Amino acid sequence: MGQEKRNYNMPDADMLESCDTMRGHFEEDKPKFIVHNPKFADPFFSEWGVKINVALKFPDDETIDDQLMQKTAVVEGAISQCKKKYQQTKQFVEDAFPGNEAVWKEFGFDDYDKASHSQPEFIQFMYKFHGVAEKYKEKLGGEGYTQEKIDEIEALADNLKQVNKEQELFKGNIPVQTRERILLHNAANDDRRRVARAGKLIFADNYAKYQRY
Repeated sequence: MGQEKRNYNMPDADMLESCDTMRGHFEEDKPKFIVHNPKFADPFFSEWGVKINVALKFPDDETIDDQLMQKTAVVEGAISQCKKKYQQTKQFVEDAFPGNEAVWKEFGFDDYDKASHSQPEFIQFMYKFHGVAEKYKEKLGGEGYTQEKIDEIEALADNLKQVNKEQELFKGNIPVQTRERILLHNAANDDRRRVARAGKLIFADNYAKYQRY
């Protein structure tokens, strides 16, 4: 299935303005259009107006980009909180296990940098980090790293997982929204083209009205 294409060669806003203007002309000349073709009888006029308004209110590319930027900022904030938590925890790990590099590796000292550059990897890293903290909670507790602090790791991981999912779902839905927007605009323009074609036939001998269709 190919990508949906616009059936007009002008900016969306200009096309909708043209639709609205021509709809106004059509309203003035509606009796003649209905004589020409009964399909132009009501509810054609009102339905065309609905199509124009729905297309006009549908989010444009800029709006969708702005919404994606907002979701990205939320994810970046969640990542920043996780990083801060990890850095705060490292000192407690080093104090509880001085010089024990094997345990430090369990806490991800050796792969933190790599994981922190990938959202999916960092989510997994934070859950692993929490699991290891639970494993060594007694030793950490002896250094003042409480169960509440350990629970915060999981809560931050859950939050990062959720906002990352919301961001990915939004990104995956962008092509769907783009297709829907094109279809809505095309529907409004289809009526504009029908009226324009009929108007040129109806007013073939009336230059002024012919020009506006």
